[in-house]
Amino acid sequence: SFIQMSGERSIMIDVLAAFILAIFCQSVFHIASRAFYAHQDTKTPFFISIFAVGLNIALAIIAFHTYRSPVGLAYAMSIASFIEVVILLLIQNRRMKHKLFNRDFILTFFKTAIASVTAGFASYFVIKILPPLTRTSDTFLTIAPKFALIALVGLAVHFIVSYLLGIEEVKPAIQRINKIVFRNTK
Repeated sequence: SFIQMSGERSIMIDVLAAFILAIFCQSVFHIASRAFYAHQDTKTPFFISIFAVGLNIALAIIAFHTYRSPVGLAYAMSIASFIEVVILLLIQNRRMKHKLFNRDFILTFFKTAIASVTAGFASYFVIKILPPLTRTSDTFLTIAPKFALIALVGLAVHFIVSYLLGIEEVKPAIQRINKIVFRNTK
């Protein structure tokens, strides 16, 4: 089966652990690509993303044949996301005459890292407190709600920590959520 028990740990835990780097890199990518958009350059992040998708597919094929489990696919995505961010930042740094990695950038980088790692730990904690998967509970109807809960907790923690740390990119999303949730209270 796709997700099965392996001793005391399920593959789901390993998959989510492998995705932690991808979550962080995708967060950094969205922040870093805004610098290109500010200079009216949408092509560079687009072409870098196309390259990363191709790399992800190649790594996924290799990883799936090597690991024979979804863990390899998660590692492939994490590696491809990391390379995507590194290329994006190196190009941006060169265009800015090597002035990209200033105090503001490093501070935002560490704030994003804190939010991503905290979301990863929150997701891991939810996995640990949920009842373990067994051979009889590996149907879509039993697994999907668990995955949805894990994803929602991780997303909520990421948004909350990002907001508390003052990451600007999350504030419009939080404001929109507040409008939807609290629209009838005024």
